[in-house]
Amino acid sequence: MTKIPNEHKGPTRFQKRVVPGEQAAQIQESYFQSFPRMERLLSTEHPPLLAQMEATCRRLDALLKSGSPQEAARAQTAMNAYARSLELYRYLAALRDKTWAESNNEGSVNDK
Repeated sequence: MTKIPNEHKGPTRFQKRVVPGEQAAQIQESYFQSFPRMERLLSTEHPPLLAQMEATCRRLDALLKSGSPQEAARAQTAMNAYARSLELYRYLAALRDKTWAESNNEGSVNDK
């Protein structure tokens, strides 16, 4: 078995770069970013984006049933992507609800 040498000596995009001193603290703080579009999406119970996704999935489903084999394959790939996106949304919404419930429980315990 031939071993391929690793020409890239620096950290990959998935590895943390180790920097001494103050720069290291700045790098670690940069991992706590804000995602305003995602926060707006999760701030409503039934965001409009979900309705758009549902309409798109209906069109893709029609392509699956009546399109050419090539169109059907592309539609299936897109449907899989939408399903994964919806799964992520549901996970994040459940996490939001759990966090909200826990913060309400802590508040009611502290009020007593």
